[in-house]
Amino acid sequence: MNVILFMGLGKLVIWVAQTSGFTRRIWKLNGFLQELGDCDFCTGVWVMWILAWFGQVNLLAPFYMPVLSEFLTGTVASFALHLISIGWKTQYQIIEMS
Repeated sequence: MNVILFMGLGKLVIWVAQTSGFTRRIWKLNGFLQELGDCDFCTGVWVMWILAWFGQVNLLAPFYMPVLSEFLTGTVASFALHLISIGWKTQYQIIEMS
């Protein structure tokens, strides 16, 4: 899977998981789930881990260790997406002062 496609699809899934009504109801079931759903990086680690597994994306190539390779790929990708999101918001977010 192309890395750009992997990152773009991951960001889309993270956004949907954080904004859809169904998942918002799931997040409210438990305090831990609420914190997980509110954190871009935390949600991203799980989403990107699953996408790395399905898309067979491995940042450690040519080395492969089952589960660990996908987890590290998901964590690094989630952190990169988190930094990109912070930069985007810093550059383009409208701040209203009352």
